[in-house]
Amino acid sequence: MKRLGALLLVAACATGRDKGGLVAHPEVNAPDLTARSGRRLALLIGVNETKDELWPSLRYAASDALDLARVLADPEGGRFETEVTTSGSTTTRAGLLAALDRLAERNTSPNDTVVVYFSGHGTLAPTADGTFERVLVASDTRHAALRESGLTSGELERRFESLRSRRKVLIIAACHTGSGKSVLPPEVEKSLQGVKGPRPLNEVSRAVMMFSAAAYGEAAREDDRLGHDIYTSFFLEALRQKQDRNHDGAVSAEEAHDYARARTYYFTEGKQTPTAQITVVGVDPVVLAGEVSTKGMPELGSFDERWAGSQVHVDGRLKGELPGMVALEPGEHQVSVMRGGATLASGELSLSAGDRVDVDALVLKDTGVTLGLRAGPSLFLTPTLNATIGGPVPLVVVGLGKEVGHFRFLGELGAGGLRSSIAPEGVRVPVDLALAQGALGVQYVFDFRVMKLFTGPQLNLSFMWRSVPGRADLPTQRALLTAPAWAVEGRYPLTRSLELSLAGQVSYSLLALDGVVTHVGAASLGLGLAWRFFE
Repeated sequence: MKRLGALLLVAACATGRDKGGLVAHPEVNAPDLTARSGRRLALLIGVNETKDELWPSLRYAASDALDLARVLADPEGGRFETEVTTSGSTTTRAGLLAALDRLAERNTSPNDTVVVYFSGHGTLAPTADGTFERVLVASDTRHAALRESGLTSGELERRFESLRSRRKVLIIAACHTGSGKSVLPPEVEKSLQGVKGPRPLNEVSRAVMMFSAAAYGEAAREDDRLGHDIYTSFFLEALRQKQDRNHDGAVSAEEAHDYARARTYYFTEGKQTPTAQITVVGVDPVVLAGEVSTKGMPELGSFDERWAGSQVHVDGRLKGELPGMVALEPGEHQVSVMRGGATLASGELSLSAGDRVDVDALVLKDTGVTLGLRAGPSLFLTPTLNATIGGPVPLVVVGLGKEVGHFRFLGELGAGGLRSSIAPEGVRVPVDLALAQGALGVQYVFDFRVMKLFTGPQLNLSFMWRSVPGRADLPTQRALLTAPAWAVEGRYPLTRSLELSLAGQVSYSLLALDGVVTHVGAASLGLGLAWRFFE
């Protein structure tokens, strides 16, 4: 049986009156805990107003926190002990730190369940090493002193990770993009213009579950029709409507996030894609509503963005899309993950109640080892030499390669020969030629997803044998060549393991033939197949 070891989820930002992110992550090495043992503690923060005019007022941050507190405290729901911070001195930087300190004092047991929620503005502050750190904006945050007057993600996560609880969730409904609920100081925006690729985000501890209502590059926004931050509205809906995906009697943090993620994406027409990072051992231990009364249905899926846009087919029927999870009946199932008509992963799973399987379990691990076979001509680039030996030599090559990071280490053995004819004195006579070759090389790997390109230097050691039957004046010649070469090979996958190979190389050496030392350039081209090994 294949079980879920780690589940990666991701949430994002949109446009309008926008905000930020969500992330989750229970401790990997901790034993499974009874979902409702220990105290249930929640700190909910909503910051509508800031003294610095750079950040406009928000309408629903405070009500987001208040409504989530009501749902979590409901005796028929989460039964959390809640503290709500939405106004006055409680929303200053000092007030927020004091609230976190009080939460730490109340969290006395690792069996406690802890929820920390923040709704408000987010921004980015430059660091000494030239990167940027996320900052949550308190009511007294000054854009001229972000790190000193705001709550940095590093400080928040350090305090959160230091909580004794092994079941804890941090929900951040604020983004850090410069749009929506995020406003960047002019000097930060100018610096970011030169930054390419994803903006750096702090890593989260294995003991922390963190959710983001919006990922970088999008905006987490409020909506007047919902009267809430969009993501928070659907997160609340999941808890109120008991969106219990696996029918175990409880709504977990991950189930609520998965529901809110999908609803937010469709509501914003793809402009806001909530994300999360979650590591789960056994069943999800963070229950936000209801009671776990039975083992849940087996679940299959992934929140890793690598699978975004893929469809999960179970026993030939479409069951859902990724990222996300689907609940299945216990038993044997044939599962395929497809995208654009292509099968990305497939396999047979035997599932029991309570199982959680990541689709990565269907993917075999690439060992980086390939075994290739190709054939093609080897041609000397010196015209006089071709006239002496009789032309291009057909060559068959077997190669064994090992990819390590961006490099491939390669060893090859090749052999070939031909019977041709030469005309040393105007009279054509037969000539036999045989060639054996060994090579060692190292190549850089360019991975274009649809294919791979390898290129780099290699050293060829070749033995050449030539015989001219019937000509005593042209004795059998033997030559050992050491030739530095530059090789290029392209590989295109035909199946998961089988690859089409097209390879070529050029080399240089000195050759003594018929008593004459010649500078020899050579080129070869080969077409073949390669087998990639998985485990």
